[in-house]
Amino acid sequence: MPSPFAEPFLACDQCDLVHADVPLEPGTSARCRRCGAILARSSGAPLGRPLALAAGALVMFVVANANPILELEVNGVSTSATLLGAVGQLWSQGMWAVGSLVAMTTFVCPLAQLLAMCFVMLPLRDGVVPPGFSSVLRLIQLLQPWGMLEVFVLGTLISAAKLVRIASVVPDVGLWSFGLLVLLTAGAAMSFDCEDLWRRADALAARSSERNPGGGS
Repeated sequence: MPSPFAEPFLACDQCDLVHADVPLEPGTSARCRRCGAILARSSGAPLGRPLALAAGALVMFVVANANPILELEVNGVSTSATLLGAVGQLWSQGMWAVGSLVAMTTFVCPLAQLLAMCFVMLPLRDGVVPPGFSSVLRLIQLLQPWGMLEVFVLGTLISAAKLVRIASVVPDVGLWSFGLLVLLTAGAAMSFDCEDLWRRADALAARSSERNPGGGS
């Protein structure tokens, strides 16, 4: 029975030669017969590492957003704000477009991406294909370019360096947490292999079809 998760053919990205899509042994890869380009990989690596990185990033996301980023002191008056507090200030000053862009790129998109990654990998680790698997994977790929936590952290550091001339600037827990969050998110994204997940889901679906040959009729 054909798998619903993969096409029966693979086209080379370099020369467009079409190949049959066959199962790969863990740790192997398929190459184009014409140009030698890699068509697909099967890492066979356990999902524990990327899942742990994504889960750790989620925990750090909560810590980073629950604590102030910087503490400023001018003429004996101290003030501090969280990321969402800064977004609220932008909205209250009529800068809806800027505030919405900051909220989307530093809060909504990174959070949705991390939740989606955990939603996909946790069931697959236990041998179950999650509902909406293909849609969630496409959502992750769609969200990835819009997560700009590293840009936010870099911008915060530059702003803090400029504010030192006029105020006392103290990095708070939120800033250090955002720095660690950037590292964890980058590690999770680098170890998150969509092709390998597709093949895992394909193999699980094939085994399920073999056990229940009449289940789809």
